[in-house]
Amino acid sequence: MLRSAFAADPQRWSADVLLNDGGTVHVRPVRPEDGPLVAAFHARQSPESIYYRYFTARPQLSERELEHLTVVDGRDRLAFVALLGDDLVGIARYDRWPGRNEAEVAFFVDDAHHRRGIGILLLEYLAAAGREQGFERFTAQVLPTNRKMISVFQEVGFEVTSRFEDGVIEVSLGLAATEAARERIDARARRSEARSVQRLLAPTSVVVVGAGRNPGTFGHEVLRQILAHDFQGVVHPVNRDATHVAGLPAYASVLDVPEEIGLAIIAVPADEVAEVVDQCGRRRVQALIIGSAPTPGADPALTSGIISALRRTILADPSGTPTRHDMIQTDAPLDPSATGGALLDARGTVVGITTDPPDGVAVEGLSYATPIDTALAVADQIITTGSAHHPWLGIEGSDIEARTADDLQLAGGAMVATVTEASPAAAAGLAPNDVIISVGDVTVTSMADLVVELRDHFPGEIVLITYVRDGRLGIGIATLGEVG
Repeated sequence: MLRSAFAADPQRWSADVLLNDGGTVHVRPVRPEDGPLVAAFHARQSPESIYYRYFTARPQLSERELEHLTVVDGRDRLAFVALLGDDLVGIARYDRWPGRNEAEVAFFVDDAHHRRGIGILLLEYLAAAGREQGFERFTAQVLPTNRKMISVFQEVGFEVTSRFEDGVIEVSLGLAATEAARERIDARARRSEARSVQRLLAPTSVVVVGAGRNPGTFGHEVLRQILAHDFQGVVHPVNRDATHVAGLPAYASVLDVPEEIGLAIIAVPADEVAEVVDQCGRRRVQALIIGSAPTPGADPALTSGIISALRRTILADPSGTPTRHDMIQTDAPLDPSATGGALLDARGTVVGITTDPPDGVAVEGLSYATPIDTALAVADQIITTGSAHHPWLGIEGSDIEARTADDLQLAGGAMVATVTEASPAAAAGLAPNDVIISVGDVTVTSMADLVVELRDHFPGEIVLITYVRDGRLGIGIATLGEVG
């Protein structure tokens, strides 16, 4: 039974929380009645994930184990769960070490929801609750091959020390609420908010509320445009007075739509907007657009062109202009005054922001754009802090040569050429001729992969870098620096 702070105010520890991809989960303390949820969660996981969590094969949990996982006292033993709808998608717990202000911590995230930030989120909750109970440190045992769990400890933002002993990595996590830890938590929150905006720009399902049957009306034309531009997701009209609109079955209310709704476009009279927004909130719609008719007589101005290449690297010219990675190439040249506009794909999805290539590398008939993920992240930084800041590792390098990759039996990698003195790379132990093959749990097969992956992190984040040196694997821990 929960007691202490949890008994006094259990709702304080329950919330709908943004994940790093812009989605949400509900986090709350575990309850004794969660046994069936935990059992169903365990049954969905792969044998490898179960082995990483328990260090042994465990295809199912016994009643005693389920009770241990779900019945806690809220002080010496505590657990949080993450719920998505009716499914449990993550669980994290701590157990006090007898006679110490320390606890052993463990967490388990659904295989289908890795890399969404659920593990870090649950660890943040445990750390906050642990501090209230007087804990100073968490400890954990991790298998060396469990890079996902190691990455969570490194990225959460607290003081981390580790040592290798008896075939496992012993991790110790300080719980002090330092300024660096708070900055790391805030940075993750800003990134989650930016990702949530992306759901508005690239939905998987759309409802048009107020889609009428008469051509020329705003809601009808919005629906027609979505269908005409080959939107690949699910589209539903909502019209309380019609059974079909534009050949599609119509629903009387947003509440009647059976599928998950990614985006609702509201095209109803102004006095009905509040009611529809309330319905969207109850229906957990991910994003809203409140529409209005275009200004009479105004003509849209668009530039069209085929997207001919993704993940393009634009090499620097001899003057030293920076190389650009992960660009989108189109076959339509843009006037210089048009840069900074939205680049749309054939479905009308915003996929990038148009930009000039570096000086000296322009190609006749081609233009380039920054992917929307990158643009959103930069825009969020500027809005939040007034400027953009980029992570810095402190190396120069190139793609590993094919012959060297074959000799090392690697699919690829980023070959380190130089390491800047006193840089994060130097502190992590990287050296020239090392071949970086992963950052966290993301595989690196080229220098562009490394640049793009680091760009998804923030200055001050701790990342785990796996590299090959003289045919042997090495692991470095780098606290990323900052470059404007």
